[in-house]
Amino acid sequence: MSKKFIFEGYVTWAKLFPENMDKADFHMEKGDGAYTCNFYFKNEEDIQKLIDAGMPESQLGYDTFREPEEFMDDDSNKYMKLKRYHKGPFLTDEGVDIYGGPPVVYDHTDGPSSTEWDFEAQGPLGNGTEVKVILELWSTKRGKGVRLLEVAVIDQVSFNPEDVEVLSLAG
Repeated sequence: MSKKFIFEGYVTWAKLFPENMDKADFHMEKGDGAYTCNFYFKNEEDIQKLIDAGMPESQLGYDTFREPEEFMDDDSNKYMKLKRYHKGPFLTDEGVDIYGGPPVVYDHTDGPSSTEWDFEAQGPLGNGTEVKVILELWSTKRGKGVRLLEVAVIDQVSFNPEDVEVLSLAG
């Protein structure tokens, strides 16, 4: 049995679209890539809602809810890493992958809407973009898991690739 939650907050390092999917080796091996972000809770009470529903405060030696990254302002609450594999672990009897693929991302910059975010026209989500998310807490054989279902962009912070320092040892 699963339980769904809607939370407001901010994202950093958002790779939520096929165009900017996380293709790190370990994500590619497990799910052909992953859609990932760090989600900062707007309210500490929301973290407690997840804990009360059975979400462990740490898993596999890592804190589930982590202290803010250095560049976030001093008022930032804790964050959790959210991930959704490109190819999910299960298929329906009809062969449909209902757990994989990108989360649906909606454009709520002018208020609630069913209009999906257009990556090509509107671009990626920069650090500090304000969002609402729907998370599903569900039981696995190793404990509780969280699945990112939907994202609604409320206030986009533009991503500027020139702000990212690229280091390379390539000759």
